[in-house]
Amino acid sequence: MKNVKYETGIPFPEDLRPDKEFGDVSNVLKRARTACETAIALKQMGVDIQPTEEDKEEARSVFNEITSERPSRGKDVKDTGTALHLAALLGEYDKEIVQEKAQLRVYTVNKLIEETVTEKASDRIRALELLGKAADLFTDKTEVTIKHESTEELERKLREKLSRVLEGEWVKEETVEVAPPQIDNLEIEPIK
Repeated sequence: MKNVKYETGIPFPEDLRPDKEFGDVSNVLKRARTACETAIALKQMGVDIQPTEEDKEEARSVFNEITSERPSRGKDVKDTGTALHLAALLGEYDKEIVQEKAQLRVYTVNKLIEETVTEKASDRIRALELLGKAADLFTDKTEVTIKHESTEELERKLREKLSRVLEGEWVKEETVEVAPPQIDNLEIEPIK
């Protein structure tokens, strides 16, 4: 079994600026996901990766750090076994978030349905409005109709418009040249 050890402290290519610290809290999840994707790619290429109990414990520790409300600098994933198990944990976590969002949507819609039978008209209207928005009933739609015309038809229309313009009466006006004023001997009075 090959085990790839990850080096820590090496910044991602997009983060090579010397003024940017690698240990940013915002990069904790990004670094972990990169390690997970690397471990998955290695496994797909035939590398035998079997997470040990120690790897699983380390992965749970990193997972808890990543998903905590206030993550610190974060623990770095140090080997492929930990990364592979962390990938599984993060995959399940993502699924749970999607399920929770779906459940919250159902709960909210049900509560809005209950509000549609209240005595106050403004509450009923507002609940119905929010239900309509949840069902995408009030999205703005713009309809664009493109009418394709043949080249002959376009030429005919262009000739018609040009003939209307050219049929107008042309008046040739006499032009008079005006010489620019001489400013060599101009006296300027100072402002008081």
